[in-house]
Amino acid sequence: MVTTPKLDGAENFPYRYGINSLLRNNRGQNFLEAEFILGIEFVSNLAERHPIHWVKVKLNGTVSHRDGLRVTVHVFAGGLELTKYNDGKSGYLAQSSLPLYFGLGDAQKVGHIDIDWPTDARQRITQNLRTNTVLQFTEPK
Repeated sequence: MVTTPKLDGAENFPYRYGINSLLRNNRGQNFLEAEFILGIEFVSNLAERHPIHWVKVKLNGTVSHRDGLRVTVHVFAGGLELTKYNDGKSGYLAQSSLPLYFGLGDAQKVGHIDIDWPTDARQRITQNLRTNTVLQFTEPK
């Protein structure tokens, strides 16, 4: 059974819910399966209204895990410190998305990146930190 819920008195809600599914109204033509994570659909035209700044960090372990598991990454941008721990179990069905993604908000450049490896090695990267790209770092031997 498919139902069309009302929200704030709206007659035409853009979604339909069925058993184990969420369908999105394709502008009155048909319903498409909505893409969602943990039951929340992420639909945004933010990039069309406002420039988006981000950086992805790909880690290569030499002594530690080759994909950089158990590594903590600190990104400093726009007066903020953004921290992620690569635990290997934070993504869909307990598998992390690699590389690590950092949304930078309004920050147009990255000040520096600190990487704490499980071998107690610490890297501070200050050069060639471009936004809207994947930055790759290798663990020091």
